[in-house]
Amino acid sequence: MDSIEIVLKKDNNNRDIDLDNMPIGATESLKNILESLIEIARYEKTINNIDLNIGVKSGSACEMLIGTPDNLKVVYNKIEDVVNNKPSRDNFYVKNLNIIRNNIHEKKDAKIFYLKDNSRTEITNLFDKSFKEKREKDKTLNYFEVEFIKGKLLQNGGTNPNFHLQIPAGIITIDCTEEEAQKVNYLYQEIYISAWVDKKKKGKRVYRFCDFYMTDSAKQHFIDFEKFFKEISTLKGTEPLHRISSKLESFYNIKDFENASKFLRIFNNKEVNPNYLKTILVLSKNIDKNIDSVKNKIFVDTLKNLNQLLNKKIRK
Repeated sequence: MDSIEIVLKKDNNNRDIDLDNMPIGATESLKNILESLIEIARYEKTINNIDLNIGVKSGSACEMLIGTPDNLKVVYNKIEDVVNNKPSRDNFYVKNLNIIRNNIHEKKDAKIFYLKDNSRTEITNLFDKSFKEKREKDKTLNYFEVEFIKGKLLQNGGTNPNFHLQIPAGIITIDCTEEEAQKVNYLYQEIYISAWVDKKKKGKRVYRFCDFYMTDSAKQHFIDFEKFFKEISTLKGTEPLHRISSKLESFYNIKDFENASKFLRIFNNKEVNPNYLKTILVLSKNIDKNIDSVKNKIFVDTLKNLNQLLNKKIRK
């Protein structure tokens, strides 16, 4: 196994650092570096399904990120991207590498090594200067907006299929397909739907049908999903990915593929962050292979749609 090692030998007061007896400052540095390594390992597992391990060796304080040669090469390449200020550099790495740098910079004796194919190369000099975040382009930060709407169905159909809902603020129009118009067949009844919002047309909010929730259990998911998507729209970094993973696992753990499908359907939007799709597809990979594709056809088809959407976004 290859590794990246961060070795702390002496603190800024020239005192030896040993795991058996550490001053507070060295302990805090050890903690901060370890947390950054854990974040990197978790990030690569979530985004790329890469398995990395964490190690700590005594003597001095040596913290390690451990993986197969191929897996660790992915991490090392991303470190080089950050060091060289490449446009492709990942701001997640910038943030965590700066934490590591700040916690070794003032140490009297701290070194970083890259162990590859039984060869040990010191890379401490790569951390001489702080790393700069890249300015994110707006298109990489796109977050689709979805609304959860309860209203009375007044009209349904038309040459250009849509339906009208009466809500407290007035009457809104929901664009849909002919097939979706047939499904939402509850004229003059109160219905619960989710709809994607397009705000690009002269500031006007245009609604496009996503899904509907009519059973008692579905109405509870309507409330739950509304809260979930409001919350993740405000989160930054990898936190939305962790939340999406946890939510999906809550369905997978009890084999509730019907409601997992309803949850996943909301992500089938052209404005979705591709990292959301990667997270979903990585987590669902083994699930997809092991379920009954006939019994759970909707679930399987939903994953296929998300995979197709991701491929389209990658090709852009």
